[in-house]
Amino acid sequence: MKSITKTILTLALPAVMLGTTSCLNDEPIIDWSVIEPVIEIADNDHAQYSNNTQQGDEVEFEIIVNYTASYASDVTEPIEVELEVDLDTIAQINAGLAASEQPFEPFPEASYADLRLHSTIPAGCKRDTIYLRFTVDESFKVGRSYILPIKIAGASDGYIISGNFNHIELEVNMSEPEIGLAADPSALYDVNVGDPVTFNVDLAVNYPVTINEEVEAALFIDPSRIAILNASSAADDPYVELSAEEIAEYFTVTPGIGVLPDGQSTAVKIEAGTMKTTLTVEANTSLMQPGARYVLPIEIDYVSDYYTIGSGSVVYLEINMAE
Repeated sequence: MKSITKTILTLALPAVMLGTTSCLNDEPIIDWSVIEPVIEIADNDHAQYSNNTQQGDEVEFEIIVNYTASYASDVTEPIEVELEVDLDTIAQINAGLAASEQPFEPFPEASYADLRLHSTIPAGCKRDTIYLRFTVDESFKVGRSYILPIKIAGASDGYIISGNFNHIELEVNMSEPEIGLAADPSALYDVNVGDPVTFNVDLAVNYPVTINEEVEAALFIDPSRIAILNASSAADDPYVELSAEEIAEYFTVTPGIGVLPDGQSTAVKIEAGTMKTTLTVEANTSLMQPGARYVLPIEIDYVSDYYTIGSGSVVYLEINMAE
């Protein structure tokens, strides 16, 4: 399902002072006789944002080209203003970012191919609004930040271009999809010694559309979590605490993943276009004691850049043996 993301405009102070209308019935709020009117892009922040954006979202930006005359009636002729996309400034913007901040990438060209770069402020009005609307497609990669710098390139003869409000940056900050674990089943009861037991554990990307790039998550098994579970539970029948060596005897995980403390996390891939991969866990119940409880914790260590670990960071596979 598509969601609609719209930017919220904060007008530059001169534009706010002009009031809510832009044509002949504007009321004077400030004495412009001491201020020379200029042509500007009316946005106090010099930027508009679409944050946590996902592929499939519809995005809309509004670029307001404004003439800071005191009355709309002072605009006695159409004013022609030329805008341009200024991609050269992206390197300068990135150079000013902190080392921990993600650098910007330029908007994919197709997203602004229909952007109107010629503005006409009609006689009797003080502004013209240009809209940029597009659907975010897979050319906007997940987790990345995109920027489209726009500036005033020229205006009708005799008009002054603002030195401060002559540019704006449009930003699309893509959301980072969550990667998590889920088991089916996650717990089994009244299991008899020797019964075949298999768990299916899905490592999956939570995102509304298919991601056509390979994703990776590193997984591990941490036996110390069994002791933590027992310490936090008031149950009279705690889980059997297994060492790393015993876990390898009691459980077989395919594909194999590292077991702490001696092992390391193991990278597991989710192939492009699949959105999940399934691990198979087989339990050797012939080694398990009647009436005992066993648990295998599988945990995500890290995920690919531009992704995040979701709420399913740990999954517990539980076996409750019959008496």
